Amino acid sequence: MSDPSSTRPGLGSVAARLGIFGDGDPRLVKRVALALGLVYVVSFVIFYPNIATNDDEAMYLRQARLAMHGPPIATQLDPMTGDSHTFFMSTYAPGTAMLMAPFVELFGWRGAFAVPCASLLAAVGLTMAWIRGAGYAPFFGLVLLGFPPALVLGRVAMSDVPSALLTALGFFLFWRGQDRHPGWWLGSGLVAGVSWVFRATNPILFVPLFAGTVLRREGKCWALVVGGLVGVAIRFGCMYLYFGSGLFERSAYHPAFDSIMERLPLYLIGLLVFVPGGLALSLCYKGPRRPEIIVTIVGVFFFFLFQQYSTMATSFEKRLVLALRYFIPVIPVMAFAMSQAVPAVLCSLRDRGGVAKRVAVGLGSAGVMWVAGVGVAAAGVHPLFSIWSSTQSELRDVIARSLPPNAVYITNWMATRKFIPIIGQTYLRVDRDRVTASQVALLRKTHGSVYLVLATRNDSEFWIQDERRTEAFLESLRAEPVLIADHSAGTIDRIRVFRLDSDSPEKR
Repeated sequence: MSDPSSTRPGLGSVAARLGIFGDGDPRLVKRVALALGLVYVVSFVIFYPNIATNDDEAMYLRQARLAMHGPPIATQLDPMTGDSHTFFMSTYAPGTAMLMAPFVELFGWRGAFAVPCASLLAAVGLTMAWIRGAGYAPFFGLVLLGFPPALVLGRVAMSDVPSALLTALGFFLFWRGQDRHPGWWLGSGLVAGVSWVFRATNPILFVPLFAGTVLRREGKCWALVVGGLVGVAIRFGCMYLYFGSGLFERSAYHPAFDSIMERLPLYLIGLLVFVPGGLALSLCYKGPRRPEIIVTIVGVFFFFLFQQYSTMATSFEKRLVLALRYFIPVIPVMAFAMSQAVPAVLCSLRDRGGVAKRVAVGLGSAGVMWVAGVGVAAAGVHPLFSIWSSTQSELRDVIARSLPPNAVYITNWMATRKFIPIIGQTYLRVDRDRVTASQVALLRKTHGSVYLVLATRNDSEFWIQDERRTEAFLESLRAEPVLIADHSAGTIDRIRVFRLDSDSPEKR
């Protein structure tokens, strides 16, 4: 589909060689992909993660630390009653923790961060291999690496990027197995079923593809079904071993139609800007199994659009990552659709001549500049994120230095749960909003000392209101707490640790 005129020196020539107009030079694309991957890995190693940066990640890391030694269960004492309480350190599906656990055993808890980084690069490679095997331009597999939330989550110990790897692997095996031994489809079905061990929503990525195959009664569809059933059986077994019930699920799906406009602008930014034209261009796909590909993309979009999920308690920048991470697993499918649709659209414009041709060449040149931007982002995401996370590690270290393992402590848990080292703590936390001043007085007389671990933030109205509740709580105390640590990280976060002793003077 390449136009000889596009081979003249300049960005248009590079665009043609990359395959933005179709075909292209596979050796050049491979070198570009390897270069971008190397840049990402080197920057990752130099600025290696050293802290959980959000609450969910903290739970995954705790789960991974315990995964090699049985279910993620801890036992702590209720400081109010003295009763022993057993609870799960994390209720997330165990697949991600199981994947990270060997690295944690070998290299300590920080070894877990190698999994999302390796998963991202493997997912990009498999997406490119899938596209190349289908006869399209593998260049578009780089769309996953250019998705900013994926670049960030590639250094965050959560299930999003490993789920993208499973999507790319499952679709790669399916496409490779269309005219080959049924073992390929058996593997694809197995991957689809096992993906449920990593996240409850992962199987919906495979349902349209598998359903279309079964409804057409294609000869080897039995292999998909058998593989899928084996994978689902593995999921039930893992959930039983971890949580005592094969049917255990962390939470049910709850649609929320009244808050759609909170999510819709974020999702459109992610799928039309972060993936340039991605959602619209994906729907132009006209290759094999078009209904399945389109339904997968549209279905995932609306599934999460209707999902009850709010990020209003955090800043807009964090919302762009936290909200859009749900789409990381579907980006390989979008990249595949774009690999057929984008060259077709650009070549159609170019063949019209005149202004349309100049637009096509300009868009191709923009694609080359996009690659340069991906390189800058791949190198820059790690130092930038490391600078920000260093402030978070400061807060964690302040708490670790100030809070003994056998301490009874009161905290605003939603703000501090990613910082407090729960593993090894003797007592359950006491939630700030669930304890009265008289109960605090009783706790300090019973236990001798009570610690207050209070975090404040100012990046949203939610946290501003939470800070007011903290100040009201401090004012309500009958005794004067002793401030033993007060640390601000940047202009947003602050941690204060107080101690109340049994002989603390009463307020006047």
